[in-house]
Amino acid sequence: MASDRTDLGRYRPDGGPPFRNSFESFNGGLFRLLPFDADDLPAVSGLMKRYEGIKLPFADAVLAHLAERENVVSFRQACLNRFT
Repeated sequence: MASDRTDLGRYRPDGGPPFRNSFESFNGGLFRLLPFDADDLPAVSGLMKRYEGIKLPFADAVLAHLAERENVVSFRQACLNRFT
């Protein structure tokens, strides 16, 4: 899961359709799909209730939950954790 904007789909040396580049990254192991099922819904619902003031969308709550569940940190945070 990447929280920062990436441009993986924009450049293709072979001139092919750019979106395929992103899909091919799954085969190369750059990305992986995380499981998400009914057991995750209470945590997602909790996030949506916690941030109801900003109307957190379901998809964003799912991403936040998966990041928390998988201990995903941003590059910036990883650097701060390592060097402080």
